[in-house]
Amino acid sequence: MARPAFCDYSMILETTPAPTVRPPSRMA
Repeated sequence: MARPAFCDYSMILETTPAPTVRPPSRMA
């Protein structure tokens, strides 16, 4: 709450891991 950077990082992780973890999963 007191850290906006964490909020942004959480949003990026939630929207990045989804598409980023899908391709690697198929390649692996």
